[in-house]
Amino acid sequence: SSGHDRARLLGVVTQFPAAAAVYAGPDHVFVAASERYRRMVRGRDLVGRPMREVVPELAEQGFVELLDRAYASGEPVTGTGVRADWDDDGDGRVESHFIDFTYQPVTDPGGRVWGIVAHLADVTARHRAEEALRDSEARFRSLFEAAGIGMSLADAEGRLVAVNAALAAMLGYSPEELAALGAAGVSHPDDMALDRELFGELVEGRRRSYQIEKRYRRADGGMLWGRLTVSLVRGDEGEPRYAVALLEDVTGRRRREEERRFLAEASRVLAGSLEL
Repeated sequence: SSGHDRARLLGVVTQFPAAAAVYAGPDHVFVAASERYRRMVRGRDLVGRPMREVVPELAEQGFVELLDRAYASGEPVTGTGVRADWDDDGDGRVESHFIDFTYQPVTDPGGRVWGIVAHLADVTARHRAEEALRDSEARFRSLFEAAGIGMSLADAEGRLVAVNAALAAMLGYSPEELAALGAAGVSHPDDMALDRELFGELVEGRRRSYQIEKRYRRADGGMLWGRLTVSLVRGDEGEPRYAVALLEDVTGRRRREEERRFLAEASRVLAGSLEL
């Protein structure tokens, strides 16, 4: 019978492990609620009272209108990451939350809507974590673009996915040209083997970072010596996400070192010839 089916539904919702409730009639009167739902609105009498009276702060935010829509249309209404502010602990202060919800209409044997099953999940912690991640990524992007040192991002295969303006200017390419050429396209071929070996060890987890000095071919045909520092960012489960590379132009220092070596060798040869 329909009465038996309705009673069974109310019993299931009451025992439901997540936050769920059943509202009956066009006024959305509480007829059942799970323990998790009751904890979300701690200190309030629910059964026999309309949702507008039980949680007036949610009614003011448009949730009753959503229930009205589901009741009138017979179609479910859902929301993901929706802000909802209510007093969750009975202290008289309204706290901000973010919730996922579904309002599912239920019908009698004649197909008429008699109530709505509401399923809610408080995803505030997830929302705040995602927001913090977005803020962190925005700060990194700002640092990446404004840095005076050359920076690039590469995937776990070593393919460049982003380069900053400083790196592009250092090598004389546009950022788009440099990303298209890739590391191999601008590196001296004699220096690539070591770089690839160290990058492989980085991805495999055998080292946390590496630093080498290698030669790069500039767009104007000149050669640049760079000190390359590479580290790997991993995901929550340890999987490689992307590599961050810093490149410092050390051409001037290498030239001075070569000049000193040349002068030292010349002095040694000259000293030897004088002894003769």
